[in-house]
Amino acid sequence: MKQRWLGLGLWAWVLSSIADDGQSGKHDPARAADKARELGAQRVYVKVCDGVQGQNEKTAKVYIRELRRAGIDVYAWGYLYDTGPSAQAVSLVEHAFGAFDGEHCSGYIANVEKQFADDGAPDAGRLDTMLGALRERIGGTPGDGRLAVSSYGRFDYFPKWPWHVLAAHRVVGMPQVYGFKSPLHAAERVRTATLNYARLGLPTVTTFGAFVNETMDHSPAEIAAALDELKSLSRLGHSEPGYDAWSQQHIETHPERSELEAVLKAGPTAGLSPLRTVPGLIGATPDRTPEWHRRSVLTKLGFYKGPIFGAAGAAPSESIAAFQRSRGTLTADGSWGPKTHAAMVAALLDCPPA
Repeated sequence: MKQRWLGLGLWAWVLSSIADDGQSGKHDPARAADKARELGAQRVYVKVCDGVQGQNEKTAKVYIRELRRAGIDVYAWGYLYDTGPSAQAVSLVEHAFGAFDGEHCSGYIANVEKQFADDGAPDAGRLDTMLGALRERIGGTPGDGRLAVSSYGRFDYFPKWPWHVLAAHRVVGMPQVYGFKSPLHAAERVRTATLNYARLGLPTVTTFGAFVNETMDHSPAEIAAALDELKSLSRLGHSEPGYDAWSQQHIETHPERSELEAVLKAGPTAGLSPLRTVPGLIGATPDRTPEWHRRSVLTKLGFYKGPIFGAAGAAPSESIAAFQRSRGTLTADGSWGPKTHAAMVAALLDCPPA
């Protein structure tokens, strides 16, 4: 895959809001490009549709042109809803790309929403058709980085969704990570979401929220912790070296804007801690390592061959006991306690990146 995912990427929602000069009320597309460049952005994702409704239809072309003149790579993105017949996929793609025909974008990011609702098993065939239609419209070949899918990165939130289809189309995975409560929580959420996509063998670029609302207060310290974790994951081969912030508008309205901008410009620069160099799906403690993560760890270490997801019950105690016996210093009782957890971390450090 051609390397496209270095440095900071910014999601752009309502284009006019990031080009407002704050005085005359006029919107200057060149100003939007200058502001993105001031933040050190190397990519901007321009919203062009929400389902069958166009977004930024009157302004997308000129904004894309100005961003490209500023040396910024541009992708189009839009929400795609898989609630209609397969043929709807084609019309959605045509509608989205009609907003900027004649202007060159590097690719398209499908932000999937209702497909992820866990009230049933989404149709894998329909998803395959949608991604195929997207690929046909934007051109290129699987794995070239021109087609990406963004979603929440928690497989345990949506266990019935056909994740394997993403792997088959070799898209770029762009998990969204929100809801930080502390720097440690920010790092753990980033690790979980990013490794979910990495398990599929997909290049991964993680998006973190850089905003404040009634339920989430993402401080510069939490964003810095998220970036540190991304650096760790990138050095281990689990993630691309790029990182994304949602969104440019939220950054500009953040109460600690100057501090946040400094963190974003610096990027993932802090040193690695021992905890964050674990190349596997494992939390800081046993209670922060969900069941399917435990199965993944045991699989990676060669002690489990059963399903990762689904109603297979707890990770077989025989597998845990076999691991315990292999270490020589653990009681082979088949339970995942603190000592066994620590031994798992040590064993994973001896494994090469997946």
